[in-house]
Amino acid sequence: MTSKKPIPSISPKPQIQKKDRSMSFKDLTAKRITKDVKFMGETVTIRKLTVKETREIQEASTRLSGKTEEDMAEDANEGFEVLRIIITLGVEGGDELEKDDFENLPIDELSTLSEAIMTFSGMGDKKGKG
Repeated sequence: MTSKKPIPSISPKPQIQKKDRSMSFKDLTAKRITKDVKFMGETVTIRKLTVKETREIQEASTRLSGKTEEDMAEDANEGFEVLRIIITLGVEGGDELEKDDFENLPIDELSTLSEAIMTFSGMGDKKGKG
C-alpha cells in the first residue's frame, strides 16, 4: 500500500538584494582617516586634519610669522602653542590633555609627532603618504 501524500516542493532560495553600501558625499564629512604611529615608544593614533582644523593651525602660525626673532624670544610660548594645537587636533585623545600635560613631555617627541600629523594631513614634506 502506497500513500499518495503530496511531496512538498522546495522553492528556490529567495534573492536578497544587497544594499548599496557606498557613502554619500555628505556622509563622508563625518568620516575620519586614521593611522597608528609611535610616540615615546608607544602606539598612538593620529588622524588627518579637516579643512577647519587646518585653518585654525594656519591662523595660529600666522600670528607667529609676522614676529621678529626678538619678539619670538620674548614669547616662545606661541610656538609651543601651535605645536599643542596640532597635537590636540590630530591625535585621538589629544583633547584630553591640559597645557601642563604638554609641558611634561619631551619637545623632540612632540615635534616628531606634530610633523607626522602634518605630513599625514597633506601639509608636510611627504604630503599625506603612509
